[in-house]
Order: sequence, then structure tokens, then C-alpha cells
Amino acid sequence: MRQFLRNQAKRIQLRSRVLFTKPTQFIIVSNGRSGSNLLLSLLSSHPRVKHCGEYYTDNRMKREDFTGRDLLTEFHEELGRKSFEKAVGAKFLYYQLESAYAEKFNVPALKQVQDFVLTNKDVKIIHLTRRNLLRTVISMLVAAKTGVYAAHDQKQLPKNASIEIDTEDCVQRMKRIQEYERQVREWFSHHSVHEMVYEDLVDHQDIETDQVLKFIGVDTLPLQGRMIRQSKSLRDSVLNFDELVTALNDTEFESLLTSGN
Repeated sequence: MRQFLRNQAKRIQLRSRVLFTKPTQFIIVSNGRSGSNLLLSLLSSHPRVKHCGEYYTDNRMKREDFTGRDLLTEFHEELGRKSFEKAVGAKFLYYQLESAYAEKFNVPALKQVQDFVLTNKDVKIIHLTRRNLLRTVISMLVAAKTGVYAAHDQKQLPKNASIEIDTEDCVQRMKRIQEYERQVREWFSHHSVHEMVYEDLVDHQDIETDQVLKFIGVDTLPLQGRMIRQSKSLRDSVLNFDELVTALNDTEFESLLTSGN
């Protein structure tokens, strides 16, 4: 009986400590098609981590009426503890942190949320990038064509996932991502930032997820995601691949034609 009571007291003490300790707040910042959905899927499998995903998607901004709403208070509530979470987070794509995004949808209240993310040094930042910018751009174009942005089984993978690309536009998109990456590191230069790379997450999942779990202050556990990767070769994905090769020869992006992931 004494041992039972001691165990109960320990459980109550642990629950009290959790409930009265503010959870770590984190934001995943990334370009689209750079592994953020994979990372979110993995984090979802941890019992002490909660996230609200990509909270201000384009579709949501178009669909909802934000008139008169206090979006910052709503966002704080989303980043609050719902149960026994030790870390709570959300995801923003690069462009969703720019003031132009709020202006585009005429939602000035969103700027308060953006300012909170950009200026609150207590919020931890996970900056997820992808080395192969060419695959990022092609994945973005394929997703825009097929409407498939995430797949959880083989049946959800798009059937017609080959595209013809404008090579000049492709180069400009890669340069824009580079500029965003530089800009994000400047925006969050005074935050606690964990840099992650999609290719490393794919190749060394346990090592990379252990590092990010330690960063957000939760115990390390093996994580299991539900995402299915689309792994077609570049030649199979791009109908005018030879034209793309010619356009990228002797440029800083030439090596991306043969690198993996």
C-alpha cells in the first residue's frame, strides 16, 4: 500500500510539474516541397509534441472571414497546452511571414502573428531546407499541376506527374529560394535556431529526429511518419529534360541534375 501511495504521489507531482510549466513553442520555417510535411508527420507520432500544422494556408486565407478577429490571441491559444505536451508548434512557409502575404488577402490582423513569430525570441525556430533546389522547384510544379501535396499511401500518388518546364522560370525560382534562405537566417539571427536539411532527414531519420526533439526539449523516441515519397527521376519528371540540362550547364545549379533526393 505504501509503495502504491508513493507511486501515486509521484504521478501527481509529475502531472503538476507538466501542467504548470509552459511548453516549448516552436515554428517550422521552410520553403514548400522541402520536407516540412514529412517532419510534421514524424513529430505527430511523439506523445509529448503537438502542432497545428501550416496554420495560415492560402486556401484558409481565401476561404475564411477574418474580419474583427484577434488572430494573435487565436494563435496563442493554438500554441497552448491541450494535455501533457512539452512542445507545441506550427509551420510557416517563407512567403507566409512576409507582410505582403497579409496584404494580399487584406487581413491586417495577420501581421501581429507574423511579428510575434519574427520578434519573440522565446519561440524556437526549426529552419528546414533542401539541398537540391531543382527537385524542390519541380516538386512544386508537379504538385500545382496534380493538386497532390501529400500522400499517405501509394493510391494517393499522382498518376500523371510529368511536366514541361520553363527553364528560365526554373532558374529564377531556385534563386528566389536561395534569397529566402538568406533572408530567414537574417530574420531569426537572434532566435534559437535549429538548421535541418531534408536530404539528411531522409537518409538519417533517427539521428535527425533525435536532434530536433532535443532542441524542442522533449525525450527522444523513435518516430514514425505516414508520408509516401514521390521518387521519380528528374528525367522521368521533366518532359523537356534535355532542354533543362542545356540551360543549367555551366551554372551554379548544374550539379543538381545528378544529385539525389
